[in-house]
Amino acid sequence: MEGRLSDVVKSAERGRARPGWLLNVLAAIQVSHPNVMWMFGETTRLAEDWAYRWLAASLRAASGTDLARDRAAYGARPIQEELALGPALLDAAARRSLIAREAEQGTIWTSRGAADRCRVTQSTAASDLKKLVSEGVLVVQGSGRSRTYCVRVPR
Repeated sequence: MEGRLSDVVKSAERGRARPGWLLNVLAAIQVSHPNVMWMFGETTRLAEDWAYRWLAASLRAASGTDLARDRAAYGARPIQEELALGPALLDAAARRSLIAREAEQGTIWTSRGAADRCRVTQSTAASDLKKLVSEGVLVVQGSGRSRTYCVRVPR
């Protein structure tokens, strides 16, 4: 479900329902239908990403894939390459991998460009770029608003 459980409780209060009553109803529904999993996603994007990952894990489980041994099932790179509509949210390692790969292909990054591409805040993107610079993957060109990041050319 899109939204927070706390928002459900607050909306009950605004609608003059007792929050305890509404929580009892939700609990009763869950007990009556134990095979239906409930997950509260704070945003549409988070709810979609959770659904994608849950369905992918369910598919692997149904096909008999040993999740503990199948480390590729957890990596963002194989999932992104496997499906055009992969997860909307990438973890830090996956974002940095994507930025580095695209830099090797000629992309010149700005923090705004990396933020838009990885669907994160500009400060998170700047942190990712800074980490890649400290690891020697990217180099900084320019300063201030004209700062760009590109792949380090081997000497």
